Amino acid sequence: MRGPAFRGGRGRGRGRGRGRGGRGGRGGSGIAPRGTPAVEFVQTLFKGGRGRGGHRVKKSNNARIQALYHRKHALKQQYKQLASLQRDSLDELGNKSLKSLADDPDYHTKLPEFDETKEALQALYMKVHDRLESERRVKADHLREQFEQNTDFTNKQHEPIGTPFYAGFLEVATDPYVAEVTPAEWWRSLSPQEREIWLTDEARFTKGGKFTGKSSKRGPKNASPTKSKDDDDTVVRKKTSLYQPAPQLQPDLPIDDPSMAPTPAEGSDGEVDGELHSDGDEQPADSFGVYLPKKPTPRNGDQPQNRFAVEPHFNFEDDEIGVREHHLKRNNKNELSYSGMDPTPNPKKFHYDQVARALNSAKNKAEDLDQDLVSKFKVHPQYGLATKASINPDWRDELSFQRTDWSLPLVESESIVFIEDGPHNTYIEDHNKPAWHNSRSNWIMRTNHAFEDETTADRLTKALEELDAREKMGIKPKVPQIDMDLLDAVATEAKKSKEAEEAKEAKELKHLNALCLMTRRRTQATLATKLLTVK
Repeated sequence: MRGPAFRGGRGRGRGRGRGRGGRGGRGGSGIAPRGTPAVEFVQTLFKGGRGRGGHRVKKSNNARIQALYHRKHALKQQYKQLASLQRDSLDELGNKSLKSLADDPDYHTKLPEFDETKEALQALYMKVHDRLESERRVKADHLREQFEQNTDFTNKQHEPIGTPFYAGFLEVATDPYVAEVTPAEWWRSLSPQEREIWLTDEARFTKGGKFTGKSSKRGPKNASPTKSKDDDDTVVRKKTSLYQPAPQLQPDLPIDDPSMAPTPAEGSDGEVDGELHSDGDEQPADSFGVYLPKKPTPRNGDQPQNRFAVEPHFNFEDDEIGVREHHLKRNNKNELSYSGMDPTPNPKKFHYDQVARALNSAKNKAEDLDQDLVSKFKVHPQYGLATKASINPDWRDELSFQRTDWSLPLVESESIVFIEDGPHNTYIEDHNKPAWHNSRSNWIMRTNHAFEDETTADRLTKALEELDAREKMGIKPKVPQIDMDLLDAVATEAKKSKEAEEAKEAKELKHLNALCLMTRRRTQATLATKLLTVK
């Protein structure tokens, strides 16, 4: 048989009150019976309701200790009742204060505590404000001085860009379609008659640098000292460096030969330029692995780039950039998207332009190049391109010039400064124009001297710091500035004073007008009385 279920733990009791107090029923109401309205009264002793709540006291075998436990419990209940009464009192005072504020919004300012609290808060605010403002000024001055010192130190570390020396030897500003020769080579290539003509023309220049004039019917203009010399009916083809010097000034060449020299007076610019820009004929691959394509120009398209294709004469490392081709592909929307690049940096072919320094190598002849240099460097005998067999000169080989030994200390030299002048900077002062040094080691010497001076200054600074003799970084005095609120207040007061003066003057004027009117009326009344008396 199953017995009744065990309902362990605390029960809720039975009946209306259900054995618990504080539930709103009669059970354990403690303070007032059910339905009694809430009234203000003071109960002398807390009386617990029915049930277990509200009268649990610790048990002790010692009678004195047990009495203390009961006393503690009684005091706790009394303090709870006192706290309840205080809350009611504070609520009543708060309601009265809210009512006073509703009747008078400035009621709180009339209390004596208001001024004391306001002064205390203002004093605390000013104290914190002054401290933070002082810290801010010190930090701002320190950061400003630090920025200026860092800027000055950084400027001292680097050479000022006063003379752009690097552009003189790192960048060669040349036109690949204009043949250039040195002035000495150009002068040696002139005949005695041409030299005499050139000297005569030079004498026609005035001191101001203006040409006095020369008739265009007397012949072609003089060639530039940096360009090849042409003649009446022929164009001399001059080549430098790897090319042999011309044995004579006027070789028997047809007028339509592709020339790198300026166009003669009798010819047209388009004729020579067309020959210069035209690509050479197609050449199949030779024994050196060099071939030249000749792709046709598409209709309404750009001219193809027909370059020399040469087998690579060296290999890049796998971690180098090399010559990698990047591939693109089109999607269904005809948009190009990047698909990747070659995994290896070594291309199958090296490609070189046909025109270099105003010379079209595709139209070279076998005898155009210096065969001694060709055999020495093992380049292509006709095009002068580097091949697999090409080599650089070894330091043991005898050269026509003396190598620079950069391991030795640089020798002090007096650098000549050239100031760039031209029509593009005519209105610029000389000290602002680009300057060039003829010595590439001059800027290195100046940099070394500046670095030595900076090192000496650093050592001296460290020594002064160790001796505690270095001047401390001072704080610049702050220039006081007038607060804009103060200026606005002064302007407002001035405006009010002006309006008050104007009102006062208007009032005095009105008073004077009234006096005048009154005097006038009295005078009229007196005259009228006298007239009546006379009558």
